[in-house]
Amino acid sequence: MSSFLIDGTGRQHWLAKKLQLIQMDTYSPQLIARYGYVQGKCHLLDDEPAIVADHEGWTWTAKIGAGMYQWTHLSFDNVPLENG
Repeated sequence: MSSFLIDGTGRQHWLAKKLQLIQMDTYSPQLIARYGYVQGKCHLLDDEPAIVADHEGWTWTAKIGAGMYQWTHLSFDNVPLENG
């Protein structure tokens, strides 16, 4: 049994409603995710996606087709990315 549960299902609180849990009014600051697609070859991502996180945010990358890769970057401080 756990003392806390974080419902990451969004504004509708689907999980909390389904489990009939008390909902606390807590909100994160606005988070902005940027994404894009790249054609080429990256053998490091051919077998499995990658997620890299640090104190500034996280970046997820994955192969989504032959020679096609998708990336998503979330910045914790909403600072615009250079070249992004």
